[in-house]
Amino acid sequence: IYRRDRALAVASVFLSAHAGGLQWSGIRDEARGLGLARHAIARATEVAVAAGSPLIVTQASRRGTPVWTGMGLQRISAYHRFLSPAVLAR
Repeated sequence: IYRRDRALAVASVFLSAHAGGLQWSGIRDEARGLGLARHAIARATEVAVAAGSPLIVTQASRRGTPVWTGMGLQRISAYHRFLSPAVLAR
């Protein structure tokens, strides 16, 4: 979602024959609270449905989870990411 030439919000959708995956969405700090994240996620979902995806799988960060659940999605599992000390030292 753009305002003039500046991207404010985005959501990605990955399609396969068996599922649509919504794994990434983001919004610029200055655009928070405008409903743009919700709009971007809804549009990505519409793209997956229009492509015939019988299943849509999503991932959300801690910050994004309230947006997704506020749209009616239900959390069915959670996972934690771990970084090795070598990665943290970079």
